[in-house]
Amino acid sequence: MNHSIDVPAYLTNSYFHEDCDLESPTPSAVVEKFARLEGEATTRGLFNCLLALVNDSLTEDEAKRIWLDQGGAYYDPAAHGVATLNGSRR
Repeated sequence: MNHSIDVPAYLTNSYFHEDCDLESPTPSAVVEKFARLEGEATTRGLFNCLLALVNDSLTEDEAKRIWLDQGGAYYDPAAHGVATLNGSRR
C-alpha cells in the first residue's frame, strides 16, 4: 500500500510535535488550530487524505505506522486510550 502522506505528515510534524500538549489542551484543539492557521485548501487536502486512508480498510497497526512512524507524530492516541483509527475519524 502506497499512500501519499505529505499533508498528514505536515500536520504531525508541525502540530503534533513534542510540546503540542503545551500549546493546545486536546488533540481536537490541535486539529482546530491547524485548520485555522493553514486555511481551507490545506485543511481540505488533509481531510481528503485521511478519508481515503480510513476508507481503505486500514488495520489499526497500519494506521499507527502511518501516524507515528511515517508521519512522525509525538502524540500517540493509544497512550490516551484512543485507537489511531478512531482519532482519524473524529
